[in-house]
Amino acid sequence: MIEIDILGCGEAFDPDRANSAVLVTAEGFRLLIDCGQGVPQAVWQRSDDAGFIDAVYFTHLHVDHCGGLPALVDHMAARGRVKPLPILAPDDGLDRVASALAFAAWPSATLPFPVPLLPATRQESIGPLRLATAQTDHAATNYALRLDLGDASLFYSGDGRPTNASRALMTGARVAFHETQAPSDNTPTEGHADFETVTALLDSQSLGQLWLYHTEARADATFAQKLRALGNRQIRFAEAGQIVRVR
Repeated sequence: MIEIDILGCGEAFDPDRANSAVLVTAEGFRLLIDCGQGVPQAVWQRSDDAGFIDAVYFTHLHVDHCGGLPALVDHMAARGRVKPLPILAPDDGLDRVASALAFAAWPSATLPFPVPLLPATRQESIGPLRLATAQTDHAATNYALRLDLGDASLFYSGDGRPTNASRALMTGARVAFHETQAPSDNTPTEGHADFETVTALLDSQSLGQLWLYHTEARADATFAQKLRALGNRQIRFAEAGQIVRVR
């Protein structure tokens, strides 16, 4: 089983919600996907243990997806973490992750625990989970990911409009999370997906369940109205605190 704990589902400058992130648990292994503003607090609400998170995956390195990293690792150091914290990120952004870690370690030269920096596209697994990636259409290099464990499968888009590669990656996933910044394709946001494009993926890619997240700030009522009109219970609107289990 794969368990997904929704830590945040807000867009970049959301005044009400933590930035989009999920905590994935499988066979006792915990993977944090993205860590923007408000996400470290959500993690600490779940556990004060320095070793609570086993690994981190960054879909891309815009600040709303990685800006919480210094606080996250600073807390781990303060609480006495010693075990390694592998971080997977786009191949072209590992130097920026290293800079964030150096900022967190200051005034020490290094953190008191190892942090292996791994290019996301060259990894085939994270803990017990099989990993595959595909680039989406976004302003920054963004790698959507698919995690598989037995018959359970999860697709998580990060930011960006779907591409042929990301469509192929998500095909047949039991559960898919896709960013849906714009409530309508009549008002698109550059580098982001919209309600009509994303909801069509349920059938076109044979998804079991589709969750909309990273939605426009204070547009919940608009999304709710459109989902009611659509009338498909396999398509859900993500909210922080929800738990999704994939078997």
